[in-house]
Amino acid sequence: MLRYYICHKKAAESVSFRNALNNDIPIIVTTTRWNRLQTKHLVDFDTETMTPPTTTDCIKFALQHPAVNIVLHSSRDEDELDEALQPLIERCLDSGSMNWLSHEKYEELLRYGSDEVKWNTDSFDEHPEELQW
Repeated sequence: MLRYYICHKKAAESVSFRNALNNDIPIIVTTTRWNRLQTKHLVDFDTETMTPPTTTDCIKFALQHPAVNIVLHSSRDEDELDEALQPLIERCLDSGSMNWLSHEKYEELLRYGSDEVKWNTDSFDEHPEELQW
C-alpha cells in the first residue's frame, strides 16, 4: 500500500510501481491527502489559480496508472462517499471504459500537483527524502 496522489508520485512511479508491474504485485493506494488537495492552491504557472480537483478526480488519477489495482478512500459520511463514487460508477456503466481521464484533465492534475516541495511542507508526508526521486 502506498500514498499516491498528484503531489506525491515520484517515488511511487520511479520505484514501487515499476517493481510491482515487473513482479505482478497488486498495488493499493490512498489518493486524497486528507482532503487537502481539494482546497485552493496557488500554482506558480503564470500566477493562475487552478480549480482544485474533486475527490473523484483524485481517485481517477490514481486509477489511471496501470500498476494501481485498488484505491482506498475514506469519507466522512455516506453522502460524501456517494459524491466521490457516483461519477466513477456512471463512467463504467455508460462507456464500460477504464480510461478514467482525458489527456487534458490528466495534464491539468499533474500541473496542479507538480510542486511537490510546496505541497509537502505541512508534515503530512513523513518521508521528505522521497522528493529527491
